[in-house]
Amino acid sequence: MTRTELEAAYRVLGGLVGRAVGMPAQKPVRVNTPRARNQYRDKVFQSLQLLHDSLEAPTSVDTVGYSGQLAHALIDSGGYFWSKLADDYYSLSEAARRFALEKMDIVVVGAVEPIIRLADELSWTFIASEVQVLDWSANRGQRGRIDLLGWNAESITLVDVKTVQNIPAEVRTGDAAQLRKYKRDLWPTAPRHRFKARVLYVDHAGRTETRRVNVRKGGSHD
Repeated sequence: MTRTELEAAYRVLGGLVGRAVGMPAQKPVRVNTPRARNQYRDKVFQSLQLLHDSLEAPTSVDTVGYSGQLAHALIDSGGYFWSKLADDYYSLSEAARRFALEKMDIVVVGAVEPIIRLADELSWTFIASEVQVLDWSANRGQRGRIDLLGWNAESITLVDVKTVQNIPAEVRTGDAAQLRKYKRDLWPTAPRHRFKARVLYVDHAGRTETRRVNVRKGGSHD
């Protein structure tokens, strides 16, 4: 692959990984017991297989030019009509597609364990994924989607899952700024909660680092 193809493959890979770990928690699910956390893990592996099966589906006349109608329905929480990530995947070269699918398995397996540990260590009651942050002003719409939220009666943790070629030595400036923005947007809805934030970096070999982000400005903090 060329460098441009590899960069495109990594962008798609990051989206696929986020979807695999997020699909089981599209609606809030309990993770407050070892059994519940294990069930979440099992469902992540099921969603990984679903994504694989849909992305590898053969082209059909019935798909009206799409090589995977099921993939377009699954690959984004908005469903079939909002699935740019599927189009991005199908626009990759054959080699880049193979790379994304092969690494998706490794990265998702690597990512799910730190999420389970966070749920345990931070005593989450629930976890929810791809939480939309909206701006209700006249000229603006969605401000972003938070990869994962874990919370209990006292605290809310924002988690951003980042697939990277190399794990950075410290939290990247843009990643920290994004989480702080999400915290500012959410804080008015839960002013009595303490807010925490984590970036989960995962590389193509499944190695991970979970880094804390200080979100203390504008309210309660980690």
